[in-house]
Amino acid sequence: MKVTTPITFDTLSKAAHLKTLPQSSLLPPYNARSHVLQIGALTGQLCSTILTHAPLDNHSNHFWNSSGGGKDDIASSMGLLLVALLVTAKACCLDLKVCILKKIELNGRKYPVHLCKGKSGKYTKYSTQTGITKDNQSTDDTTTDLTITTVEQVTDVIRKFATDRTWSKYHTPRNIVLALLGEV
Repeated sequence: MKVTTPITFDTLSKAAHLKTLPQSSLLPPYNARSHVLQIGALTGQLCSTILTHAPLDNHSNHFWNSSGGGKDDIASSMGLLLVALLVTAKACCLDLKVCILKKIELNGRKYPVHLCKGKSGKYTKYSTQTGITKDNQSTDDTTTDLTITTVEQVTDVIRKFATDRTWSKYHTPRNIVLALLGEV
């Protein structure tokens, strides 16, 4: 489906909270803790769906560029996870877009281009140069670009981050699934 109007995070957030959404099939209207647990479950479901249907290497563009073959199941799982993230952000009084941009800014400090380009090392490998350790990763002192409002713009920021470090080669479906599972 080709989208001609840019989708903003505000639009997504409002859509995720419409009364017409079948809440019982997405997220029960519980507390923030319940929502966070639901994100874990939905992330596991997405990973399982990808591992079940998708090839795990970067050389299988045919699967990703064609229709069917389990892609609808993957898209459905991704959609449920996005709605869950939006609902959870609201339950926690957070702006999902700001959270994403602050995390990218923190990762920029953890993984400076001049130290990390083409390398897949953990951020602690660069701690002596960056000063970032597992105990001082606050995003309180980060700023966000208020001109970034659309999902496409945030996607471009993320893509540029990976491209600047020549990390695309590490972003195979298998590695993304493993990273998702490791974060949950």
